[in-house]
Amino acid sequence: MIKHAVVLIFLLTCGALRCWSQVDEISPKPADWSKKYNLVLDKPGKVSRIRFYPGTTLTFKLTDDKRLYTGKLDAVRKKSILIFNTELPIRDIRKVRVVQRAPMGRFLYGLGGGIRGAGSLFTLIGGGNYLLTDDKENGRVTAQAGLALFGLGQLFRGFNRRTYKINQHRQLKTIEII
Repeated sequence: MIKHAVVLIFLLTCGALRCWSQVDEISPKPADWSKKYNLVLDKPGKVSRIRFYPGTTLTFKLTDDKRLYTGKLDAVRKKSILIFNTELPIRDIRKVRVVQRAPMGRFLYGLGGGIRGAGSLFTLIGGGNYLLTDDKENGRVTAQAGLALFGLGQLFRGFNRRTYKINQHRQLKTIEII
């Protein structure tokens, strides 16, 4: 009986002390709390959104530039992004390249890598046979087949990424995180 009384007193004391330490007020947000934004690529009229978070790699083209830039997205602001330690207005970006996330695209990318490897091997074997043996015809055919496989594999590797042109059909904008 004494054991039960001691346990009951202990539990009541712990429960009472825990309740005293709770705060019922919600503390206000600090005055220096800044809003956070994410960069998104939207397709109007459809729920199709690709999100870019700070810390991810972003590949893009600028309005009057032919060069493709790739860099780590440092921060996103209301109307600009911070990349390469430079603030870049979002309206200056005209194309965005995105790595494929679909399973079929990834499969074709891997298949392309395998076909490219086989094509390289056949090209080397065919070139070696052409140069080192008297059977020039088989060496030439093997090297040509290897080059064709290499080209096909290179074509399949293009399925890994997609380039979106920023216009009225694809919009690059920021959203506020609450």
